[in-house]
Amino acid sequence: MRCLAQHLWSRRRPLGVLLAGLFCLWAGGRYVWLIAGPGSWGPRFACAEPSFDCGEVSTEGALQHEFVISNTGRRPLHILKVVPGCGSCLTVELSKEEIVPGDTSLLKVVLHAAGLKKGAFEKSLLLKTDDPNLPQVVLSVRGTAL
Repeated sequence: MRCLAQHLWSRRRPLGVLLAGLFCLWAGGRYVWLIAGPGSWGPRFACAEPSFDCGEVSTEGALQHEFVISNTGRRPLHILKVVPGCGSCLTVELSKEEIVPGDTSLLKVVLHAAGLKKGAFEKSLLLKTDDPNLPQVVLSVRGTAL
């Protein structure tokens, strides 16, 4: 009887190992799918500094800053529209509207301080993108007008 049990066990061991292996592949595949699944296959907007503090600004000049926008996704990112918060005090210029994966684009912002009231200020820009996770992004420039 003992020999028969050993015989049956030795025949089923490869089946058990195979089933355990398939389960591990299934569980690991689900984990990989959650981490690197379809959500990360599209474009991904990234900006290292979404808010810029320019400090103290004279109301007689203009201030310039460049926001660096990058695409950390797997498909090209499109900047569909850039809308300044105020029409006369901010002007914007985008170097590229389509950013390929791993590349960057510069968003040049010029703040015309002549129209600012003295004191603290914060001006914002609205960017519309085709990133499914961030379809609208707000970038800001703040400081104190003298």
